[in-house]
Amino acid sequence: MPEKNDCSSNVGEVTVPTLLLAGRHNHIFPGANKLTHDLIAQKGVAGYEYREFPDYGHQDVFMGKDCDSQTFPAVLAFLDRVAAR
Repeated sequence: MPEKNDCSSNVGEVTVPTLLLAGRHNHIFPGANKLTHDLIAQKGVAGYEYREFPDYGHQDVFMGKDCDSQTFPAVLAFLDRVAAR
């Protein structure tokens, strides 16, 4: 039986394009976005992408020193792909 707060059976229920971002050095929720992506992929749900940035931590992908030039372009490229559909 799943733990009380286990939501893994619900992954993939959101059916809008979703970009999961993670820093490799995320020590707050290590591996959570990758695991979520993998569980969704196993269900065959389309529209989810995962990007991991090697030199970033937990919130660095949004607030890091060089996020404007290193992570934001990935977000913009994702939005461009989604908008082109």
